[in-house]
Amino acid sequence: MDKVVIAALAGLVAHRWITQARAWMLPVGLMGAMVWGSTWIMISVGLMLTGFEFYGRAREFERQRDRQEQEAEVFLQRLAQLLPTRGGLSLALQDMGYRDSQVGREPNPERLLVGLFKMWNVNAVGMVASAAQVVLRHGGALQPVVEQAARKIAQDRERRFQRHLEEATKRTTVVILGFAPYFMMVMLRFMVPSMYMALLGNAIGKLAVVGVGLVSGGVLLVLGSHVMRDGQSR
Repeated sequence: MDKVVIAALAGLVAHRWITQARAWMLPVGLMGAMVWGSTWIMISVGLMLTGFEFYGRAREFERQRDRQEQEAEVFLQRLAQLLPTRGGLSLALQDMGYRDSQVGREPNPERLLVGLFKMWNVNAVGMVASAAQVVLRHGGALQPVVEQAARKIAQDRERRFQRHLEEATKRTTVVILGFAPYFMMVMLRFMVPSMYMALLGNAIGKLAVVGVGLVSGGVLLVLGSHVMRDGQSR
């Protein structure tokens, strides 16, 4: 069993090294757990850190979505300023430095907006892209739609900021509770070694240790899924 775990750990480290992954919490944590000399502790720590790494990826995705949303908002604000002075979407996009490689210098504004929507995946940009196609076919003014889209991004970000302030303490509490049992085990090992040995000396204790990893990792996975969903709904 120990050889299988060590081989799996070596494979994990090699995979992270070859793929140049930035997430090293899981292999480093498992190496630290090897010091305890218990396969069951390693399994438990691995389960918990799997959930923690997923939560970390979700937080990085959330930050990426924040950057995309900010870029989209700046783009829409600038577009709203240029539309009345330049007299058209195509010239406004040219002034902003956007070019359509398929047609040369003169951009196809509708196709460009669709491309920007796919790049940022922000609903407000998709709304402007759809409105631009309607204006092209039936006429009308695009500027009010662009201004409304920029305001919507700002309002959504403000509401999200308030919600994140309320959730920040809860997120931190969940993460701390995920790690807390392992700090308790470390203290138990050094302060009451007999109790620590009794914990890992029977099947119920081993199952309890693995159960701690399942619960902690599962809670962090659920939290990460919540963060992911929130990042996708922009």
